[in-house]
Amino acid sequence: MSTAPNTTKHAIKSLLASLEVEAITHEAGNSRAKGGVENANNIVETQFESRLRFEPVNSVAELNATAQAWAEAYNANP
Repeated sequence: MSTAPNTTKHAIKSLLASLEVEAITHEAGNSRAKGGVENANNIVETQFESRLRFEPVNSVAELNATAQAWAEAYNANP
């Protein structure tokens, strides 16, 4: 998982379990896998999440639709 304190790890593991999400850690010596995920997270944070301040959503359904539209537009650009 991560090097976070045990209380944080427990909270995250509990959340993932309640959402029925399997946490998969990268293999030792495969830092590129983690770096790829971090790069993807950075793109979402800088190009999608920052727009929400100027284009707020009012529900989870609206957020999901907005995220889907953004992802489709982002992936359409080479």
